[in-house]
Amino acid sequence: MKNLKKTTPYIVILGLILIILYQEGCFGKKKAGDTLRINGKDYEVIKHEIDTFYETKIETRYKKGEDIVHEVEVVKEIPANVDTASILKDYYARIFYSDTFKLKDTLGYIAVNDTISRNRIVGRKYYTSINIPTIKETIYLKELSNAWFIGPSFQLGNPASLGGDIQLKTKKDMLFGVGMGINSNITPYLRGSVSWKIK
Repeated sequence: MKNLKKTTPYIVILGLILIILYQEGCFGKKKAGDTLRINGKDYEVIKHEIDTFYETKIETRYKKGEDIVHEVEVVKEIPANVDTASILKDYYARIFYSDTFKLKDTLGYIAVNDTISRNRIVGRKYYTSINIPTIKETIYLKELSNAWFIGPSFQLGNPASLGGDIQLKTKKDMLFGVGMGINSNITPYLRGSVSWKIK
């Protein structure tokens, strides 16, 4: 239990570091133009946004002194000259201790209040105010599909030509085209083309 209390702050800090790295895109933040495959369909990433919101969780707990784990070490030698009245006054006094532990990186704080009397912890109350980060991730997608294009085409020079083209753009950004027309020598022509997207 003691080891857990010692390591808890380090676990919280490690979690925060991982969140920061995730926000900075170290775990695969998508860029515009990337392709995602979801349920067998391909989508193009338009925009990828990651926002962090903090929700404050406040908790107060009280524990009786007898419920707190403690050990008693018996004094083997008692001094001969003691001020009994001063010892009894201190023994019956109620002493209040308060300590606050601030967590790093604005994660919040933990406050502990102890009440001591008769050489015992009478009670302990602690307050926690922890800022819990919540990550909202939004990806804007456009479904990729085959697309057809059709339009006129022309060529200047000797001989000049005039015709039309039909083109197919595939999901994988390949472009296939077929064109036909006639040139200034009244000679028909047929042509084809294949193009790849430059990334």
